[in-house]
Amino acid sequence: MIDSIPFLAIRSSSMPTASQTLERLRYFTMGNALVVPLVKAMGKRISALAEDEQRS
Repeated sequence: MIDSIPFLAIRSSSMPTASQTLERLRYFTMGNALVVPLVKAMGKRISALAEDEQRS
């Protein structure tokens, strides 16, 4: 019973468990993995538009 008190305290305070924390970290890193290529592509497009504008 004494061993379960910290777990119960964490659950009752709505703090995430270790597995929930790992899952959030996984989603966070996957989100970053998807965003970085998008930002690079946007940067290239903006750079190309700026060069075209300077030529005009």
